[in-house]
Amino acid sequence: MKKIMACIDFTEGTDRIVDKGIELAAATNAGLCLIHVAAPKPDLPTVVCGKRSFPELARRLCNCNRHFDDFARRIKKAGIDLTAIRARGDAARTIANEANKNHADMIIMGARNNSALRHLIAGSVTADVMKKTQASIVLVPVI
Repeated sequence: MKKIMACIDFTEGTDRIVDKGIELAAATNAGLCLIHVAAPKPDLPTVVCGKRSFPELARRLCNCNRHFDDFARRIKKAGIDLTAIRARGDAARTIANEANKNHADMIIMGARNNSALRHLIAGSVTADVMKKTQASIVLVPVI
């Protein structure tokens, strides 16, 4: 195995995904590709509405960047070769494209306990990634 991709979204359980990536990369002497895919930019720049103000959105973005950098430092400290990817767009499509481009042998993703009805209506990023790549998928239960 040469490359493992860990997909993070900064929700609860992200630490477990990174830990599993470090564990598997160390055990197989593989590199680790850390990826975060943010939602696509809105078509109209005036779409800041509702309860969230621009300063709050800016603060959340800074927090995500800081957490991403913290995870990258943990991976490097473990002596693992790191590829860091921050992207915007459709999560499943971007993850699959980056996995294929970086020749990932394995993709680690979080698994939430969503209802079958929600999965049927909305689909899942994991299911879409599985359709678009040949890499093995490791699901880490997140709460």
